[in-house]
Amino acid sequence: MSLVIDGAPLRHDVHFRRLWIGQVGSGFARETARIAIPLHVYLLTESLALVGLVALAQLVPALMFSLIGGALADSVDRRRLMIASQMAMGLTTLALLVLALLPNPPIPLILVCAALLTTFFAVEHPARTSAAPRLVPPERLSSAIALVSMNFQVSGLVAPAVAGLVIALTDVSVAYGIQALAYAWAVVMTLRVMPIATTGKATRPSLRGIVEGLDFIKRRRVILGAVVIDLNAMIFGLPIAILPVLAIEMFGVGAAEVGFLAAARGGGALVAALLSGWVRTMDRTGRAVLTSVATYAAVTVVLGLPGVPFLLAIPFVAIAGAADLLSAVLRNTIIQSITDDEFRGRVSAAHGLATQSGPRLGDLRAALMTEATEARAAVMIGGLLAAAGTGVVAWLFPQLRDYSHHEVVRRAAAVTSNEPPGAAKMVTSGRRR
Repeated sequence: MSLVIDGAPLRHDVHFRRLWIGQVGSGFARETARIAIPLHVYLLTESLALVGLVALAQLVPALMFSLIGGALADSVDRRRLMIASQMAMGLTTLALLVLALLPNPPIPLILVCAALLTTFFAVEHPARTSAAPRLVPPERLSSAIALVSMNFQVSGLVAPAVAGLVIALTDVSVAYGIQALAYAWAVVMTLRVMPIATTGKATRPSLRGIVEGLDFIKRRRVILGAVVIDLNAMIFGLPIAILPVLAIEMFGVGAAEVGFLAAARGGGALVAALLSGWVRTMDRTGRAVLTSVATYAAVTVVLGLPGVPFLLAIPFVAIAGAADLLSAVLRNTIIQSITDDEFRGRVSAAHGLATQSGPRLGDLRAALMTEATEARAAVMIGGLLAAAGTGVVAWLFPQLRDYSHHEVVRRAAAVTSNEPPGAAKMVTSGRRR
């Protein structure tokens, strides 16, 4: 059994490879925007309140349009939807570039552009996430998801550093120019991906269609359990956005040391992705998800214990990043494997909405508890609640606990072998040619 990430989907599935290479561009552009836009506003105004408005301008569209994006992904060709969304994000970035070249750009217009980028991403994300199962066979799906996760982690580590360096040496307009080129690269590569049309069972995007998607999740207890366990980890586990503030209070360190913690979390996730080759042989995937979340909770408890030194916190934060990455890969494998293609866009959107809102609720929970007690207690109590929640989920959702990925793959292979040639072609057309 190889521990190194399995590159078979990139070698054998040509259309997945093109999609993945395109995601290098879109991921780099997205992470660049997360640094460039708030920094642009701060350089213009020196107001942290207005920087907070950037976050609000990005959060509201994510909550409003994610489910709509999922309904669209189940109603039209997902490839065309990705191309249209990426082009729209590229054009919005060009608008930001023009604003950056003005001597006194209106802040409201920058906020509008930030909101538009999030809106188009909310539409593109479900289509992209639900595309992989159509481009790789079931036995390589977990490896494909691990590759996508690695892509995401590399973008999160590299793009902010590059954007910060570019802005420091030149100007924010140059960062926007690089971002626009990255979106253009994504469009070019996505144009080379095979069409990913609906299966013929899709309905027009509507409120009824969104409700049907949510009802599908409710009926599939494995999927619902996977979403709930993620919310449990994000709300009660290690808080992400306010980790620097908590670190300063808990360890009495400065900005440089806080940077080490942030890098440790991302580095742990990246190492876990690079060493995820064993995931493709994992059978009891549901139990592995529960184990990953339990590890995440345990690390949170340890970090909140009195007397834990800063140097010990760094490896534990790295372990938390690795556990979070593995949980995400395994959960996505479960969800994409057992979701009917006609619902994949809506299910991906609902899952994405949970992964976006969960960390923010967790940050709010940790902030309020810190105000009521103190930072270490807020972290430790949150970890204990996450551990208890993991046990509750394992009890309430035995379907998740007992999920067997190999059994699902065997069933999928049996169904495909029994389909008439025309039907099989729709499912297998993205595989090696």
